[in-house]
Amino acid sequence: DYIFQRKIKTHNNEKDNNSELKNQIYIVAISDDKIISYDYCSNILYKTYTSKTKQHINSLCFNNNTIISLSYGGYIIIWDFDNAKILEQIRPYTSDLFGLCLWDSENIFFGHKKNVKIMNLDSKKITNLQLAHDKTIISIQKINIPKFGEYLISQGDANSNIILWIIQN
Repeated sequence: DYIFQRKIKTHNNEKDNNSELKNQIYIVAISDDKIISYDYCSNILYKTYTSKTKQHINSLCFNNNTIISLSYGGYIIIWDFDNAKILEQIRPYTSDLFGLCLWDSENIFFGHKKNVKIMNLDSKKITNLQLAHDKTIISIQKINIPKFGEYLISQGDANSNIILWIIQN
């Protein structure tokens, strides 16, 4: 399960133009080929996001008001969070993708077979990082080490090494 938190403007009443920022928190879960979001405070279903690909979704991340998901079959899908609509669906590969990580508002990292890939969200250009794992990549995470900066960690299957990547702009 994932947690998505955002601040929204709220009005005290219709005649009052003063607004305040309110925290909204959602629990977001993957259920086979669907993504389901719940309001954290009320535990009420917010939205169900259904893929037309019928492929199992295995990772997701958030970018502003969108969800980005990876699935078996090589799909990357960008969803509108509030409308549960697919904004964009691309299939750069025909085999499974794993380990999605948002690096910044413009780039995502993901695993394809034994390689870590970076994709620019605007141009959709995909670049292969030079080093590779000895096993299929299953997990990618961005970490911040205050003294040294931001790094990427990737891991192959459960018996594989963990690699710490230094990403330079």
